[in-house]
Amino acid sequence: MKKPHPESKRIETEILVDRLQKLQHEGKVDLTPTVIYELVGEAGRQRSSFSSKILTKPLREAAKELREREDIIIRKGDKSAVYVIMKRNEYLEKMDHILNDPSKFERLTKDPTETLKKRVSSMVTRANNRQQVIKFPKIFGDFKAGYCYGTVKTHKPDNPLRPIISQMTSPTYSLAKTLNEILTPYIPPGHSLKSAVEFIDILKTTAPDEDIASLDVSSLFTHVPVQETIGSHTTRHLCNVCLHSRGCHS
Repeated sequence: MKKPHPESKRIETEILVDRLQKLQHEGKVDLTPTVIYELVGEAGRQRSSFSSKILTKPLREAAKELREREDIIIRKGDKSAVYVIMKRNEYLEKMDHILNDPSKFERLTKDPTETLKKRVSSMVTRANNRQQVIKFPKIFGDFKAGYCYGTVKTHKPDNPLRPIISQMTSPTYSLAKTLNEILTPYIPPGHSLKSAVEFIDILKTTAPDEDIASLDVSSLFTHVPVQETIGSHTTRHLCNVCLHSRGCHS
């Protein structure tokens, strides 16, 4: 049997997800909150009995042995396609150091998921009742709090971790995706790049007559003043313009 092409599987999965979401919007099916994310995750996996000429049996056995060891942990390299094997206690110490910073994280005494679900659901209901152009997805089903993990910065001394907070299991995830779809068309074209690869391609096809410099902000996302950013007049004005032009008056 011919090995399926990875891109074909992704395309077919996207079509399936689109049809399921359409049926849900029409009220013909009820989907659990995680089924879409599970399908998207499945799109990138290859489940088959195909053998690899590179991944030999000894290598598979070695990988299985590493996975079963409790004293190590395997994490993806930050902004790279490599995987890093770390001592588990070293990884946990670095994560604890990040999460124990009170200027960026707050320790909670109880799970806020249910309260957040009710709050977001109320906001969605009010927004959908006040306008007809855009309908935000209803918040229903079981959710969990977002979780944090770290990717390894292999290009920096002592290999620090970049904290990644996944919200896929939280009640705000589908709403955030919808808001992203609304705001994305308003990002000015021609003034941003998708990746470093695109930047390198531009340099290869042009002849810059000026010096080019790259600036990097240390721990950008964990140092952004969230409340000040949300409460700024500029941000509120931008959001109002974007949403009102699409018919949203919430």
